[in-house]
Order: sequence, then structure tokens, then C-alpha cells
Amino acid sequence: MKIIIIVLIFISILFGKCLTNKEIKSIKIEIKRIDSYNDIIPNYINCKNQVAPLNKFVCNNEDYLLMFNYLSKVNVYKYEDIYKHELNHEIFNKDNMKYWHENFKEDNYNLCFDIKRTTMSMSGGDTPYNIIMINKNEYTIQENKNGLVLTNGNSYKMYLGKSCDLLDSNKENGIWYHKGNDYFMKIGKNTLKFSTNKNLDISRNKCKKTTP
Repeated sequence: MKIIIIVLIFISILFGKCLTNKEIKSIKIEIKRIDSYNDIIPNYINCKNQVAPLNKFVCNNEDYLLMFNYLSKVNVYKYEDIYKHELNHEIFNKDNMKYWHENFKEDNYNLCFDIKRTTMSMSGGDTPYNIIMINKNEYTIQENKNGLVLTNGNSYKMYLGKSCDLLDSNKENGIWYHKGNDYFMKIGKNTLKFSTNKNLDISRNKCKKTTP
């Protein structure tokens, strides 16, 4: 019984994290690289001014503050790189903040997913984030030492463990397996599939199944 409780607590924590340690490390490296290429580009979010609900929320969460800092830099860097024109960073960032303030809601809104997808779109996909397609729906995919976490824009999540076990945020169990770059997930009556060219550590560890 204790083991089950510990597992449920662990899964709850795992599902609730926006960034893995690997993503945090990679984002910090990318931020330094961009700032070394150009002047230091300020964060979209100004924590000296926490009147706006978005600012209050982000400034009290290190993951989101880091993600907005990275998004701010990617936005300016890519624009200047394409048009070879130096911007007024503060004005440019302020203008681009309108979307985030208008769409921010603390409930029923996956801010984590939206930031990742927008950052990838601005950068042409070259980011520490990874987004895959499953049944025409976008999912972020995160690696950690325990497996993979897939999350869509509606905050639905699937956890793929290293022993080929699968658990979703509806507490439904299943299994998963892989063939080369293709990953298959059987949960309930559904079989889902995604493909990725990225090398995922999980495919080289405990889960050795190649068929259901």
C-alpha cells in the first residue's frame, strides 16, 4: 500500500513539472549563447512590475520566468538574424507581450505548452523543447531519469515508464513499445503512435519490447 501511495505522489509531482532538469540546463546554455551573440536581451516579464496577473504568476515560478526569458531572446535574436536590423528590445518585447497578457488564465489554460510551442515556432524548431504529433494533436515530450512525459494543449498527460508501463492523467493504465523511430502506446481500446528522429534515452534502457 505504501509503495502505491509513493508512486502516486511521484507521478503527481512528475506530471506537474513544466521543465525537466535537462531542459532547464539546455535553456540556460542557449540563453548564454544568444546573449553572447548580441546585447543582453531583456525578459518579456518585468518582475519589478507585478500588477498584471501574468507577471504575478510568472515572477513566482522560476520555470516560467526562465521560459519567458528564453522566449524573449529567441524572438529578438531570430528577427535580427533574418532582417539584419537591430531592434529596440524593450519596445519590441512590450509589443509582443500583448498576446500573452490577453490569453493568460490561471485555470483551464496550459501556459507551459503554449510557451514551448511558440518558442519552437519562432526558432524554427531548434530548441531544447520537443513537440510530436499524435492523432493530429500536438504533444510536448519530456525525458527524465524515470521515462517520458507527453503533454497536449489540454493538459492531458501520458507517462511512459522504462518498464514499458504507461499511465495517463486520467489514471488509466496501458503499455508502450517501439520499433526504430516509431513509438506505440496501447491504452484502453486505443493504440496511439508517434515518431521522432531524436534519440530518446528511454529506448535504450529497461524497456526492450518491440511488439505489444
